[in-house]
Amino acid sequence: MIKKTVRHAANIIKKTVQQAANAAGINIGKYPGTEWRWSYDVDDYYPVDPIPRWGHGKPPHPQISEILHQQRSDFSALLHRFSQCSGVLASVPLEGDPDSKIPFWRNGGFENPDAVALVGMLVRGFWGEAQQVEEKRI
Repeated sequence: MIKKTVRHAANIIKKTVQQAANAAGINIGKYPGTEWRWSYDVDDYYPVDPIPRWGHGKPPHPQISEILHQQRSDFSALLHRFSQCSGVLASVPLEGDPDSKIPFWRNGGFENPDAVALVGMLVRGFWGEAQQVEEKRI
């Protein structure tokens, strides 16, 4: 009887603390120990095991491959233009201080391909061309 009363009191305290934390915008969940879970809020969950459907030793996606193949010469020309910016791209350090105003490649937010494309468009002066392509796409 005492164990049941203590367990009941512990559950009431736990629920009260969780409600107070939730009211303050804090989510309290179970500590999993060493096991990683995609969600600590869901008791029963579907285990996450991402497996690529295309590429990585499997055939490429047929529709995407066709689109890329149709525009291969355009992509090649664009990459050639970007390669002419290699001096500017090489001047950006790989690592850097997040509090500095100096850009660096491994910044966690706007990395490699996106940054290369942006720099390439700005340096080569075809930002307007990129906007026209985007407007056609929409």
